[in-house]
Parts: sequence; C-alpha cells; structure tokens
Amino acid sequence: KLHIRIDSSSLPILSGAQQAADSGCRTRGERNNLDYLGDDLKVADDLDSFLRSLALDPQTSGGLLLFVDPAHAASLEERLKDEGCLANACIGEVSDGPGCVELF
Repeated sequence: KLHIRIDSSSLPILSGAQQAADSGCRTRGERNNLDYLGDDLKVADDLDSFLRSLALDPQTSGGLLLFVDPAHAASLEERLKDEGCLANACIGEVSDGPGCVELF
C-alpha cells in the first residue's frame, strides 16, 4: 500500500480559482474524490478549506500530476521545459505506508 502526502501550500493555483471558490463554485470532481477516498483521506485540522478543495478538484488545480523518483525529478523537469511544458511544482511524496492520502 502507498501513503501519499500532499503539501497543499505547494499546489499551483490557477488565476481566478480563489475567486471562484469564494463565490461558492464547486464541482462534482471534489465531491466524487471525497466519496472515493472516504476514510482513506486524512486532512490536517488546520488546513484551509480552499486548499483542501483545490487538492481534491481537478477542475481548479489543473495540469497533470506525475509521480517521479526524486533522483530523476530535476532531469524530467528540464526535459518537460525543453518541450514547452510547465513543470514547476513538487507537491508531495509517496512512500510505503497505510494506504491513504494525507493533505496538509
């Protein structure tokens, strides 16, 4: 089993995402991910609700999530940039563990 830790303060935030959330805009993606993860989602007590939503909603967090061995992360980032892709955020880590997703 895998333990996925996501540092919500490292998530890239698309322009307008905060304003949309503040106006009450939420998508089904967030609810579906909450339902899917169920008890396997661990959220820090002090996590801002906007950052929690951002981490769970692919509509507002945007982009593509890649899991990469840290030993290869820098070279992959350079190759992606060479191809014109934006690769700018390390948002967490994956390790052996209790089989859960932890947002902090």
